[in-house]
Amino acid sequence: MTSAHENGQKNYFELEDALQTYPITPAPAGFSKKVIDKVRTSTPKLQFRLSWFDYALTFFSTSMVGLALILWQLIPTQWIMLVRFQAFILWERSMRFPYKPNLFAGCTLAILAILFALVFFKRPRFVASSQ
Repeated sequence: MTSAHENGQKNYFELEDALQTYPITPAPAGFSKKVIDKVRTSTPKLQFRLSWFDYALTFFSTSMVGLALILWQLIPTQWIMLVRFQAFILWERSMRFPYKPNLFAGCTLAILAILFALVFFKRPRFVASSQ
């Protein structure tokens, strides 16, 4: 009993042998031009389309901006003053410690992230559809 893989290989070798020994006849005159003309006319035109993810991402980002604006209006003034006071205290304490290495590391990571995004998203995505 032979396996399906061996049968597939046997059929492949028989087909390859037939293709190699089959006599090649020249193509009719003008055949290539007609084929190329047919291929050029049947090429679908590229169209710009947005996927569901594009719509979902837009909806999510705009709703988050709207939510932030609504929450900003609902925050009591005392809380805003408390956050400003805490930020001032944090700023005063950070002046005692060197922050240049942290700033350098943060800027380096931000630049690497931007470069990665530029390389990753450098080509637009096209969807070809027949009309």
